[in-house]
Amino acid sequence: MGVVELASMKVVSCRPEHVNAETTASFFGLLKAAYPNAPKIHLIPDQFGYHRSQWVKDAALEKNIELH
Repeated sequence: MGVVELASMKVVSCRPEHVNAETTASFFGLLKAAYPNAPKIHLIPDQFGYHRSQWVKDAALEKNIELH
């Protein structure tokens, strides 16, 4: 899993054994830790089903991450 900040090209990534709703929600914690002062993080996920799950949406909301 990984994201790239477009302004600086900074990469935040991890390599979970499995990628699913649970590991995606955990990744949000890693992402928030990388940007603790960001008022909001905007994230554009791909179209895997678990990215649209309520669990992932709730986890994003909890970390002030907006999914587009």
